[in-house]
Amino acid sequence: MGNEKATREDNEEGIVRVLQPAAEQGFAPIDQEDHAILLIEYAVDGLGTKQQLKKRHALQGRMDETLGWTGLGACDGGSGGLGTMEVCCYVVDFDVTKRFIEDALRDTEYADYTRIYREDSAV
Repeated sequence: MGNEKATREDNEEGIVRVLQPAAEQGFAPIDQEDHAILLIEYAVDGLGTKQQLKKRHALQGRMDETLGWTGLGACDGGSGGLGTMEVCCYVVDFDVTKRFIEDALRDTEYADYTRIYREDSAV
């Protein structure tokens, strides 16, 4: 157990070391409350089939990885209700990320979304 704590501390020190040059140039983390909430919505049957849920989970993983590697944000999971399911992402720039996602999903199994929208502008 003591070795696990040392490894965690070594990992944290490594992250600080890697990020130090960016921090010295003025880059800093963006607070969660300063992110926009972007939702990718799909029409589903009722509460959604097992296949639709599997698709949503796969897209959540894809969005988390893609947004993380590009520095655009992160996926925060998903939800479903009567007739829709959504993938929720916290993003640093809604307009840029929306265009990026539209391009990234074009010609894929995820291209059949009904809309991509900002949560606070939902009607």
